[in-house]
Amino acid sequence: MSSAGFDRRLGVVVCDHCGAIFDLTRRSDRASFTDTLDAPTETPALAPDRAPVALPEHFEVHHRGDGSLSVQWRWYQSQFIFIIIFAIGWDSFLALWYGAVLGHEEIPWMMVVLPLAHLAAGVGVTYWGLTGLLNRTCVTCTRHMLKVRHGPLPWFPQPTIPLQDLEQLYVERTVHHSEKSTTVHWNVMAVTREHSGVLLLEGLDTLQQALWLEQAIEDRLDIRDRPVAGEYLGEGTDQV
Repeated sequence: MSSAGFDRRLGVVVCDHCGAIFDLTRRSDRASFTDTLDAPTETPALAPDRAPVALPEHFEVHHRGDGSLSVQWRWYQSQFIFIIIFAIGWDSFLALWYGAVLGHEEIPWMMVVLPLAHLAAGVGVTYWGLTGLLNRTCVTCTRHMLKVRHGPLPWFPQPTIPLQDLEQLYVERTVHHSEKSTTVHWNVMAVTREHSGVLLLEGLDTLQQALWLEQAIEDRLDIRDRPVAGEYLGEGTDQV
C-alpha cells in the first residue's frame, strides 16, 4: 500500500490492490494502518470542525441514564388550523353530495364515481391537518441503534439503523417550485457502511433544525464530520 492512496482531507486510505477503503478517523482502522504509510508520523489533515449550532426552538432534549439521547418536537403550526377548517368544509360538501346521491333509488354511476378523486383529496388533506395538530417526532440514539418515530398518527419515514451500519450524516436541501412561490425544506440523511443513503428526517422547516440534529447525533455517536456527495454546503455554494 502506497501513500498515493492516502487522502489526508478525508482521513482515508485506499488499497492499491483491492480498492478497499479504510477510515483512519476510527480507532480500529487507525491502529491497523497508520504504520503502513510512507510518512507514519504525520497526522491526516481532517476537515475542520464546524461551529456549533444553537438548539432550535421547541426541541426537547433528554439525556438518559443509560447514555441514550432523545430529541422530540411537536409538528404544530398555526397553518394546520386553517388546513383543518378547509378540510371540514371540503368533507362536509362531499358528505352532503353523497347523502343526496345515495338517497335515490336509481343512482347514476357517474355521480358516484366522478367525485372519488375529490373524496381521496379530502381524506388526504384531513389526515395531513390532523398530523400537524397531534403528531410529534422522536429521534433516539441508544447504544445499539438510531431510530426515528412519528406519532400518534403514523407517518413515514420511520427508519431504524443499527449503529454498526452507520457511517455518516449530512443535510440535504430540497426546493419545490410552483407558479406563485418557491418552498425550501431540509432533510437529514444517513450514509451506511454499504454506502447507501437512508432518509432519516424529511421536510424540516429550517436549516438550523437539520444541522443541529446532524451535529447532535454525530457527537453522541462519536462520528467525525466529513464531506458527503449531495450535502448542502451553505448559501452561495453548490452541493458536493
